[in-house]
Amino acid sequence: MPAFDRLSGAARTAAELASRARDPGFIMNARRTLLPLPVVDRPPRPPRPPRPVFPPTRARPALALRDRRVALAGGAGGGRTVALIGVARAFEEAHDEPSLISACSGSVLWAAMWAAGLSPREMADFSLSWRPQDYLGIQWARAPRAALAAARGFAGIAKGRALESLFDRRLWHMTAGETEFPLRTLVYNLTRRRLETFGTEQTPELRLGELARIAMATPSEAVRVEGNLYIDAARLEPQPATRLMMDRLDHVFALDVTGRGHVRGDDRLTPIEPFDEPVSSGMDLYDLFIDRRRSPECMLAGYRAGRDALTPFTRSPVQRRPSKARKAAHS
Repeated sequence: MPAFDRLSGAARTAAELASRARDPGFIMNARRTLLPLPVVDRPPRPPRPPRPVFPPTRARPALALRDRRVALAGGAGGGRTVALIGVARAFEEAHDEPSLISACSGSVLWAAMWAAGLSPREMADFSLSWRPQDYLGIQWARAPRAALAAARGFAGIAKGRALESLFDRRLWHMTAGETEFPLRTLVYNLTRRRLETFGTEQTPELRLGELARIAMATPSEAVRVEGNLYIDAARLEPQPATRLMMDRLDHVFALDVTGRGHVRGDDRLTPIEPFDEPVSSGMDLYDLFIDRRRSPECMLAGYRAGRDALTPFTRSPVQRRPSKARKAAHS
């Protein structure tokens, strides 16, 4: 069964890759990112001030969530998980901050920024300012490796140490124990072959850069922590909301970027689903690390979906009007 899943995933990635390859800009961007030419690809000009991704802020206080313990779960994914920045903007307009955020895979990148205290605008600006050399280790001498990574769905193409350094520089080498609110990440212990949880309460001494690196780690680039090797746990548990529902929380919002409706809502669980169409994991990783032109669109999708999910909570709990019998009794 796992072999069939890998084969079908590779087939979906190949189909999407063939479809996107019809766009000349797609091919040029991929070549420039993966295999830059010393003469042709000159150093980029100084970046212009980024345009605002989101519309002007509009207050939408979530009155029904006041004084309640609210958590957010960031599901597995690649480039689409940048929608979490839009969700953060929706929470900002709701005047609400999560009591806890739990994430895995790509969602850890944005969850770490949010928990570190960056505003949604700062998160968006930081994300859009990334350059390929900040997190990729592609050179002409490693061209076969780049081709192999593409064939495998672009998994492992990011350089773990470079990504860790990128986050350490921007997030002031902050540790998980120093965040504005608690952060959890799901990890897999390769040494002991079990799922574990890292974060503010569990591993307060780990830096957010280390958590980001583990979230993107494949078995060949596993990260050693206290003698054990760790990678992302998304393949085994792609939605942290399952574990959050076992905690003593008043409400959980779960970001699902798969486009497959994997999260079923109930009285305590509200899904946030920015995308209607599914995407292969390979092309989703491509959008995260190679062609990031869709990131603003994904952020906006996350903002709209988060705003819609929070709308039912913008009204205070309905108070019953006293009945005529009660009025007569009081009089």
